[in-house]
Amino acid sequence: MREDPVKSLGDDRLGFADIAQQLGEALYSQPADRGFVVGVSGPWGSGKSSIVSMALSHLGDKIEVLHFEPWLVGDRDELLAQLFELVRGSLTNSGVMAPDMARQARKLIDRFVVVSNGAARLARIGAATGILPGAGLVADGLDKLNEAVGTGDGEDELPDLKAIKDELTKALTGLKKKLVVFVDDLDRLNPDEAVEVLRLIRAVADFPNVLYVLAYDNDVLAANLEAALKVPNGAQYLDKIVHASFRVPRALPYDLARWTLTELTGFLPEIDGRMEHALDLVSGLWLETPRDAVRLTNAMRLYATHQKHRIHLGDMVVLQMSRLKAPRLYTWIENYLQPVILVTGYPEVTPASGNERAAELCDLLNAQASRFEQLVQVLRQIVPGLLVEWVDEGVRSEVVSLWDVAAEEARALSNDQRLGSPDHASLYFSFARPIWALPADAWAMIADAKDKDATLDDLTESRLVSVFAAIASDMQDCSEKQAENALAVFIRRAEDIYSWRDRSDLGVLAGTAQGLFGLVPKVPDPVSMLKRMAEGLPIWLAVGLLWDQLVERGLEPGPLAEERTYLLTEMEFETFKTNIVARLESIYVGDLVAMRGPGYALYLIDRFGDNRNNAFKRQKIKEDPDLLAKYLRNSATISTDAAGDYDLIEPWAVLQVFETLNECILRLREVNDLEKFVALVDAGAKQEIGSSRGEGETP
Repeated sequence: MREDPVKSLGDDRLGFADIAQQLGEALYSQPADRGFVVGVSGPWGSGKSSIVSMALSHLGDKIEVLHFEPWLVGDRDELLAQLFELVRGSLTNSGVMAPDMARQARKLIDRFVVVSNGAARLARIGAATGILPGAGLVADGLDKLNEAVGTGDGEDELPDLKAIKDELTKALTGLKKKLVVFVDDLDRLNPDEAVEVLRLIRAVADFPNVLYVLAYDNDVLAANLEAALKVPNGAQYLDKIVHASFRVPRALPYDLARWTLTELTGFLPEIDGRMEHALDLVSGLWLETPRDAVRLTNAMRLYATHQKHRIHLGDMVVLQMSRLKAPRLYTWIENYLQPVILVTGYPEVTPASGNERAAELCDLLNAQASRFEQLVQVLRQIVPGLLVEWVDEGVRSEVVSLWDVAAEEARALSNDQRLGSPDHASLYFSFARPIWALPADAWAMIADAKDKDATLDDLTESRLVSVFAAIASDMQDCSEKQAENALAVFIRRAEDIYSWRDRSDLGVLAGTAQGLFGLVPKVPDPVSMLKRMAEGLPIWLAVGLLWDQLVERGLEPGPLAEERTYLLTEMEFETFKTNIVARLESIYVGDLVAMRGPGYALYLIDRFGDNRNNAFKRQKIKEDPDLLAKYLRNSATISTDAAGDYDLIEPWAVLQVFETLNECILRLREVNDLEKFVALVDAGAKQEIGSSRGEGETP
């Protein structure tokens, strides 16, 4: 959709037709004995060109329209010549002037242009003779100019410029219709060029039957004049040239929204109520001018046409409007969503990044306090996990971890293809789904695969863990065969997925495994599948899944569900537990300390296995510095407080090997290479003391 002005009253979609008609009549009613300069002002994109074009179109054959485009003139010296070339050309039309009179007028125009020698020479002569900038080439000014250029004898003396102008003025009274010179986008010229054009118009503004219509943004043009002429008030300078001005009224938000909707329907016929709601939402905030409507339509054509069935069109409207009219807010939205969704694929905001995003949002909203309610309403439309409130003439924002979004709501975001959906967010910014996102027919591919592993292998080459996270979150309706296939591949590929990732990822990875574990009851033979998982998964991951089942049954501390319903039957649970404990007992102590969370393994052997076997392993860990270093290193976790993230070793893990923390610390200090772990053990002890201290207690 191009930004060409509307030219016909019948094409008006914003209620400007009546305004344009009245403006046209007002222009035509001006006296013909002298020229007249009309300014039509309004912000960029407000519809100035359209209103003027419709007004002139309404007058039809009553006038002759000349479009003067000074920005196409490379040499400012040629401005006058170009303007009068337009006038001269119009006189060839017998409907404008009788042929005999037109021939005489064209000769006078040629002489006038030659004598004046271009607008730039006139300006230079004006400066040399003391004529003030913009004073015009009228009366006394013309006499002075003629004196300056005609002081010699013979060929060096120019004809009387004032006399030529008087003859041309008389000739133009014979025009059969008025000439309207339309100068559009005057404010888009650079300051010096704008001054030259205004000087030119002032110089010839008194020719009869000639009207000048100038379209500009008053504030921008005034500022340009102030910069070029070094005058304190550009608007007052402009008032000396423009005889009358008209300000374009603001288009009604409802009209803009309906017009935009009509344009969008032309290439997005699937538009529904959500799109209309989004347009209404932005129409009072960002959709302010006809140009905004054109830019939004073009943006939707680029971003939405080829993927209209994969996104929420309403969210795309809001996002594109923010990009066009509030680029800082658009950047904030992208920065907020990118680490949450586009990179990791998981709905999580760390405290540090959350605080940073909150501070940025505060600055943005405080800078537009008058639009606070509208901005917040827009943000709630497209940004999940966000709370914002207005307090004491300011904004206090809290960016809430997306883990706080209810599971049903998160699923709805994905089902509706919303901007806040991990599976769809990147479509809004980069035209492509995340490389880890499952295709829409992924479950069918899994179920129909001849080779159970091959299909998922193809899907998971790039982002295995993220693909399995997607499977885990979309398992409600899968069949027995789909569940069995997915778990089979998960068991075989888990080592690749979880091999020595950064510890900050472990919570997310464990959550994915928990989700996939929920597929077990769906398979045809859960007991056999549990044996395969106990034997085939990375041992630390199998231990973590068993621990979840212990907590679920109340056998270990943890949150209990109000309704005591278990994922596994008693027989399934015993099968899983027995196989994992047997595997732990058979592990060489060097492999045990190399697993993540080795303390859990020692605890489970103590509780459900052979204590004598465990005592031997504990003693070996105490005595061997290398084994002890690996045990402590793999027991370390990350904690967070107001100062940020820090490492610690929880006392619980230490006490799986040592009788007391002091015994551990003494042993660490005996070996120089192990003393570095003392601080981590101490940090864990301090955290435990702090978390168990009652409210109001002092250390």
